[in-house]
This record gives sequence, C-alpha cells and structure tokens, in this order.
Amino acid sequence: METIITPPQLPVANMIDLNHHRRSAYWTFVVGFLGIISFAILGLYAISAYERSQQAQMDTMLNDAASTRFFPSSSIEE
Repeated sequence: METIITPPQLPVANMIDLNHHRRSAYWTFVVGFLGIISFAILGLYAISAYERSQQAQMDTMLNDAASTRFFPSSSIEE
C-alpha cells in the first residue's frame, strides 16, 4: 500500500497572508495620509476664519471710532 505524501500548503497560505497584510498596510497608509491632509485643511480653515473675525472686529472698531464726532463744549452752548 502506497501512501501519498502531500507537501504542506504553508507557502501558499503565507503568500495569501502576506498579500493581505500588504493590502492592509497600503489602505492604512492611504487613510492615514488622507486624515492628515483633512486635518491640515481644517486647521487652515479655522485659522482663516479666526483672522476674518479679527479683521471684521477691527473694521467695526475703526468704523465706530470714525463715526464718533467730537463736539467741543463751547460749540454745544451756542
């Protein structure tokens, strides 16, 4: 009676596992990179919004100061 010895299938399983890990690492890198880019864009938007609000506040203060007229007390009494 002859016994058929089959070689272990580990190399094929290892190759599939390696491809899975390679694909997983690729997607991890892609998602991480897009996350960093998203946070950078969000940060730039927050900074520009803050600058716009500061500029609007400064413009309001300057307009209020420009619209206020100084009336000397002598001109009011006349």
